[in-house]
Amino acid sequence: SSTITVTTLDTTEENWQWSVTKLGGATSSMLNDVAIINDTLAYAVGAIYTNDSTGQVDPQPYSLAIWNGNEWHLKRVYDSDNNLIPNIRGICAFSATDIWLADGGIYHWDGVSRKVDKSFSRISLIGGTENGQSVNKLWGTNTNDLYGGGYKGMIVHYTNGNWQKLDSGTSLDVVDIYGAVN
Repeated sequence: SSTITVTTLDTTEENWQWSVTKLGGATSSMLNDVAIINDTLAYAVGAIYTNDSTGQVDPQPYSLAIWNGNEWHLKRVYDSDNNLIPNIRGICAFSATDIWLADGGIYHWDGVSRKVDKSFSRISLIGGTENGQSVNKLWGTNTNDLYGGGYKGMIVHYTNGNWQKLDSGTSLDVVDIYGAVN
């Protein structure tokens, strides 16, 4: 056989330090997605359970964890009808004030309020929940060009204020969605 030469990369001069942060106090918490704005602002979404003052698991989870460059802060998010959104599964953030969240439906959030505006309801787009489709992950180039993917082959596209269902050609779950700009 022929001889090959292998070269490794130079070692870095960086002094990396890792730390572990525990979000929530209960064992059933889960993070589903992360959006990083910059080194002092990041969002993690999921269902984050904490313990109440008696040490019992609080049944109302936090659905957002916000990194401010020093520490994480937990936040509960509510829809416009004041219903808790308990498990956000996807996030796409274009800025600190232009954030999209997915939990089956899709919500637009200003980054501050405790309430979000529903932008997409799976019921209004596909005629009901009987086929089990929903949007769980998001990607886009800007706030007017957004894609969502999810259960049972669901793919949707948002442009100029309108959502449109796209035919994925599959009934398999779309577990993530990503694109590239030409």
